[in-house]
Amino acid sequence: MANPILNLGNNEWATKSESLLGYSKSGSNFKPVPFTHSRASIGTTIDRNGVLQTESENIPRIDFKDNIKGALLLEPQRTNKLIYSEDFANAVWSKQGTSSVTSNTTTAPDGSLTANTLSGATGTGVSGDVLRRNVTVSVRVTLSIYVKSLGGTNFTIYIRNGANGQVQSQSITPNNTWQKVSLTHDLNNGQIFFGNTNGDVAIWGAQLEEGSYPTSYIQTGASTVTRLKDECTNGGNADLFNDSEGTLFVDLENFDTTATELTLSSGSSSNRITFLFYGSAFSNPNKLRFYLASAGSAQVDSLYNISYTFNQQNKIAFKYKQNDFKIYINGTQVFSDTSGNTPIGLSRFDFASFNATSGFIEGKINQTLVFNEALSDSELQTLTTL
Repeated sequence: MANPILNLGNNEWATKSESLLGYSKSGSNFKPVPFTHSRASIGTTIDRNGVLQTESENIPRIDFKDNIKGALLLEPQRTNKLIYSEDFANAVWSKQGTSSVTSNTTTAPDGSLTANTLSGATGTGVSGDVLRRNVTVSVRVTLSIYVKSLGGTNFTIYIRNGANGQVQSQSITPNNTWQKVSLTHDLNNGQIFFGNTNGDVAIWGAQLEEGSYPTSYIQTGASTVTRLKDECTNGGNADLFNDSEGTLFVDLENFDTTATELTLSSGSSSNRITFLFYGSAFSNPNKLRFYLASAGSAQVDSLYNISYTFNQQNKIAFKYKQNDFKIYINGTQVFSDTSGNTPIGLSRFDFASFNATSGFIEGKINQTLVFNEALSDSELQTLTTL
């Protein structure tokens, strides 16, 4: 297999303020390929030792949760609507019946002695023996919290819709390691509550955010806190990419959202290769679309014919060459086209639209490669096999 001319990720990460470094390798020489990165707020991530860390604004976040090689974490803007997210002894958290909270009893996921002990929360209803919170939010929300056993082996989180009384719940079996449990439901000015325990549990880091999936933890005190979105754009230059042929590969986990993009382009819509990911909120949901334009004219368009599964790892490769285009996903060819021209003036790679103004990827990027050769079918299959 040919050597890629752009390498990003796969346990080789270099970050600094406002920059993520990929690289190009020629023989034993390495040339940095910087991407512009922005996030105008702090953000949290999980380090190699499983400890939750806080990164300063505009520092790319490499997340090692469930991935020993790390992944670039790209998240949308989210707000934690639960004030006192770590202080469950505060009066904003109602201790119903026999439930009680003891502060600062054990080491939290971030290494601080700030986790609380929840005792006596044996109830399963909103007025039972539970730790409860009333919330004035009327949208689809995701609730999450970290939990660890201090003797108890049952724990359930609940969201009650205030408009119709419907309750959704998610139960886990706590153990002696921290677990993050989450639940998505329509709230409509209702309640969230924690219970169904059969002994003490440690809890930390409660979060309620608008959206259909949980994102990284956002700490709050006396007011809500917003983490701004991650943007990773404009990697490479015209000297790096080959207009006449090549292969674009990405290993990623997309979070389920409306529509996001990944683009190798000239910086305009006239010459580009675009992956368009359409989530469950899109009018034609759970699809992946490939589009290639040359000199302002569409050459390849898979339309909405490729089914795609979000919230899981996918390996995708797009081969382009004059009258020879193929797409592989997870070891299988899913599309081909034998007619068309290649783009002109390729000069940048964006985890977004061609001009980085919309469609920002939401998810985890495990690895990205760009080859200046059109790989063979066997190479494409090998490269994309999970």
